[in-house]
Amino acid sequence: MHISRVAKCALIAPLLSALSLAQADFYKCTQADGSSLYADSPCSSDAISSQRLSQAELEARTSNLGKLSPPSSNAHRYQPPTQTSPAFYQRISKNDLVKLQQLPPFFWAGLVILLLGWLSFLIAAFRISIWWGLGCLLLPFVSLFFLILHWRKAKIPFLLQLIGWLLLASGLL
Repeated sequence: MHISRVAKCALIAPLLSALSLAQADFYKCTQADGSSLYADSPCSSDAISSQRLSQAELEARTSNLGKLSPPSSNAHRYQPPTQTSPAFYQRISKNDLVKLQQLPPFFWAGLVILLLGWLSFLIAAFRISIWWGLGCLLLPFVSLFFLILHWRKAKIPFLLQLIGWLLLASGLL
């Protein structure tokens, strides 16, 4: 299978950029008042000392920190998160999970049918052309044009989505 240079570059570029982000260096700056500031750029001239750290060293040094230090004049600098309460990291509370578990089966069935309809709609669009598929996936209102222009191929996936929405709505009422 022949892959063009442009396609190879399009596949490799995101991998290289992710690799460069993973290898980012950090700096530990000791301020005049004795406090430490962790930054993703070299320390300013008013810092007493500067030490370059790798990501692993930064995580090892900051894993046992207490509270965040008050903001300094270098507020634009990166300050890694410190240990906080577990609730800081939990965006969904236990009450929210209980509410999700109490949703009726119509809701879940509607959600599954809706997703199956959406997936089959995308498959139908990609079968016509890769451009229709990408357009339906990425651009607003292209799906509507595809539905109108290719009704015979998009009819069943559209009706599946419609049934999914109706079941989903009836589960919420």
